[in-house]
Amino acid sequence: MVSNKCAENTPATPDLIKALYSQSLRRRLDATEMLVQRGDNTIIPALVDVIYSDQLEARCAAIFILGQIGDATIIPILLDVMHIENGLLEGPVVIALGDIGDISIVPDLLQLLRDNYRIGTGVRDTIKALGQLGDARAVPDLIEILNDNNDLVAEAAAQALIKIATTEAWVAVIKFRHPEMSTSEALAAIENWRRDQEEI
Repeated sequence: MVSNKCAENTPATPDLIKALYSQSLRRRLDATEMLVQRGDNTIIPALVDVIYSDQLEARCAAIFILGQIGDATIIPILLDVMHIENGLLEGPVVIALGDIGDISIVPDLLQLLRDNYRIGTGVRDTIKALGQLGDARAVPDLIEILNDNNDLVAEAAAQALIKIATTEAWVAVIKFRHPEMSTSEALAAIENWRRDQEEI
């Protein structure tokens, strides 16, 4: 329980929201941390106001906080923000969506992944978010990305597949790591691993 003295020394929510606009990185980080710790849905409207403001750093901080609060009702607003201003806030929004953890967002993320992959823009945040959500619908797209010429992108897809952890995902990762292995050999390796886990 927070003592009265500690409560008196804790900045009020409006002051913390205001601090998100500060030119001081330290003040912004401190305010962000305190608002995340507060984790109170009642601050969502104030944070929404921030993400529609004209200060990029404040907007990114507000999006991060909303992701940490984890309220799925904010998803439509985050999707709206993601598609304005030529995708300026796309990365922070995608990360927040992964943090919220609502699998209803998977089709939107898959479409974003396909669109960005086609035009050659950054996809690693989207790949990571899909891995966090752990939905098998992402597996075919992620398997395809294992063939990417960019090692960092391919590795991100492998890590996402590991988190999704379906048999199809595991087979793809094993063959990605060991190209000499056949599908049947990969399946046998998975079965042996599962058997070992049951014996532990």
